[in-house]
Amino acid sequence: MLSSHAVTAGRSTCLTEACLFDINTGGILPDCTIEELNAFPPIVMEAIPYVNSWENIPGILNEVVTLSNHLSEMRKRFSVDGRASERLVKVIEEII
Repeated sequence: MLSSHAVTAGRSTCLTEACLFDINTGGILPDCTIEELNAFPPIVMEAIPYVNSWENIPGILNEVVTLSNHLSEMRKRFSVDGRASERLVKVIEEII
């Protein structure tokens, strides 16, 4: 995930992890109810875009693979400072 430019996922903690690592992230959650969406903090906080219908999947894929400052600004609603991946790399380098 750390080497990814963009991540899309369904019902997975990958949505939260990718958002914290400051990676373009999109949720593909067709047919999810509002109650089910509440299980995904980045979606609840509107930090990542998502779709909940099959026909909108191509649009979300296009959105997350496009370099966009908009998505970076959205992620700030969820992450503390947008530097989680930098801190993780530092910890790994210290261990190695």
